[in-house]
Amino acid sequence: MSEIIEETREVKQSEDYKGEIYFNGFEVGFSNSDASIHLRRNSETVALLNMSFGTLKTLSIFLTDLINDIEDRTGTVNSIPEFKKKMEDSLLRENEK
Repeated sequence: MSEIIEETREVKQSEDYKGEIYFNGFEVGFSNSDASIHLRRNSETVALLNMSFGTLKTLSIFLTDLINDIEDRTGTVNSIPEFKKKMEDSLLRENEK
């Protein structure tokens, strides 16, 4: 983990560094040869990621590994649909009282 922290410091000092992007949603799509991910913050697109299918698959593997590591350390991480379902269920139970 300390390696990624050091690399992050180095990247931020690079003149090629474009800044950080926070997003809380996304949309995905693909063409005949590439995939794209539209990063969204509060329903507004804040960045576009375009990549080859090979890069997309590699990214998905690394993201899956990251989530598995986080869940091993902390318990379940809810996806957005899972979180929404739990909130809706909770509100329904609350309204039934």
